[in-house]
This record gives sequence, structure tokens and C-alpha cells, in this order.
Amino acid sequence: MLKIVLSGLALAALCMPAHANDTALITDISAAQKKTQAAPARRAAAPQVRRSAPPRVSAQPRVNKRVVQPHRGVPKSGRKVSAPPSAPKIAPAINPSVAPKISPAMNPNLNPKISPSKLSLGPAKVVPPKPLPVNFTAVKVKNNIVAPIIKGPKMIWVGGGWKKFLPYSALGVVLIGGAYFYPDGYLTVGRPYCEGITPDGCRLNWQVVGFDGGGEAWQCVQYCPRPGAIPPPRTVAFAAAPPMPQGTCELTIYSEPNFASNPVTTGEDQPQLSQSGWQDQIASIQVKSGLWEMFTDEQYAGNAMRLAPGSYPTLGPEWTKRINSFQCVQPGA
Repeated sequence: MLKIVLSGLALAALCMPAHANDTALITDISAAQKKTQAAPARRAAAPQVRRSAPPRVSAQPRVNKRVVQPHRGVPKSGRKVSAPPSAPKIAPAINPSVAPKISPAMNPNLNPKISPSKLSLGPAKVVPPKPLPVNFTAVKVKNNIVAPIIKGPKMIWVGGGWKKFLPYSALGVVLIGGAYFYPDGYLTVGRPYCEGITPDGCRLNWQVVGFDGGGEAWQCVQYCPRPGAIPPPRTVAFAAAPPMPQGTCELTIYSEPNFASNPVTTGEDQPQLSQSGWQDQIASIQVKSGLWEMFTDEQYAGNAMRLAPGSYPTLGPEWTKRINSFQCVQPGA
């Protein structure tokens, strides 16, 4: 009986280690299975970690290293150096090679034929300027004004009749500063421009000139030097013009006699009435102030009619609708 018990105990002892080993083996197998099952999960999650890695990398201070690391073009303080300012752009108007060209019509000083003041449109059509007479000659005076010069007899319509100025050669030679100046012609220009010295070295003088047959009137005369000429036997005084009268220039024109049309008032010279449709259209005039001259041709050429302040309901057959330019000779009250 005792042997049987001892045999059973021995057998139990032999069985117990085997069971422990089996348990450890099972534990190892379970752990291995867990590792094996976790490995695919880690492998599956790995791509997600790699996909999310770039944003985290971009947020790393890798870019800032280039800012804080001193190198050429970056100060040691770590502040970014702004890019050098670009050269300022040159506007076309500053560059002469691309500057817009100014046509004479845009600048009255470049083309004296352009009217200095627009006139309200008249009854006629606006047409190109009429051609100037073949014998038209002019002189440039101050402010780039071009004044016609008359070398032959000059006649003006005054007080309802024609008056002819004395020949300019009869006015005498003037001695100024040891130099002789000879009368060279009558200028058709207003008094404000009849003074000083022209680009050709001639002197202008606003003076009283007699008419052939009696009477006199104010007129602009040009005196020019004649190098090499024999000194004249006598000279005359170069009388200065009196002070400029205080006042203005103003008139009103009408296209019908007796002021029977819409009035147009102006105080400016009008060298080309074709620009406003008033060529050959004036039939009556009211002069409020100033001394005015009307001309049969544009640019103050042709025959001239001088009008003092007053009303002129009719102009007669000689002047009715024959005026193509006019100017204020002298301002007045």
C-alpha cells in the first residue's frame, strides 16, 4: 500500500513540471501571436505616420535656421534683410524719347495762326483757313505774335471814308545810341505789341502818322538799321508813345444789319473767323470799349476799317459781310 502511494506521488511530481512547461509554452505562444497580430497593425499604421510626417517637418524650425544663421545678406541679429528697392519706373512723359509730341494746334505760341480765343459759332460753316494773299509778309514781335507788315501805301476806312497814310519813307531817320534806324514799314498790330526790339534788331514805335490830304492817326511803325548806309543829312526825334490808356476791349457782332440777329460778344483778337463760322458774316457791330480794326482777309491782312466806341447798325456795301478778321488796336474806356 505504501508503495502504491509513493508511486502515485512520484507520478504526480513528474506530471506537475510538464504542466508548468506547457503553461509557459502556451504563454509564449500567446505573446508571439499578439506580437504577430500587432505587427500588421503597426505596419498598417506606419504609412499614416509617414503621411502626417511632412506637415510636422514643415513646422520644424528648419526654415528658421536659414534666418537665424548668419550668412551673406543676413545680419547676425536674425532679422530678414529686405530685398533692395527696385529702380523707380520712369514715366513716358519724363523720358524725352517717348514724350508725346505737341502739335502746333495744341500750343498757340508755336503757331500764331491759331485764334487765341474761341468765338461762339456763327451762321456759316467752320471751314479751313483761307489762303493768305501772295504778297503777305509778316514780322514776329514779342509774345511770338506775328504782325503783317505793309511796305506800300496803307489805307484804312475811318469815319465812313478811306484815309491813306503818308509813305513811311517820309517819316525820317531816327538816331539812337549812335546808330541810325530807318523807317521800314507799317505793322498791322495792336499797341501792346508795338514796342521794343524785334528778333531782326528793328525797333517798334507806336506814333501818330499823318494822312495824305490831312488828318492823322496812331499807327505802329518799324524802324530798322541799315549797315553800310550813308548817314542821312538829318534825323528826327524818336518820340515815345504816351502811357497806355486804362480800359478794356469789348465789342458785339451781328450777322444781320440793325443788330437783328443773335449777338456775340468778345474782347479778344480774332485772326481767323473761319475757325468759328463768322467769315464774311458780320453785318452790324457795337463797340463798347477800345479801338478796333476790321480786315477783309484773315491774319489782319487786306483792307482795314477802324472803329471807335459806338454803334454801327450798317456797314455799307464796302464792309457788310466782308470781314474775315479783327483785332483791338488800343484799349479804352
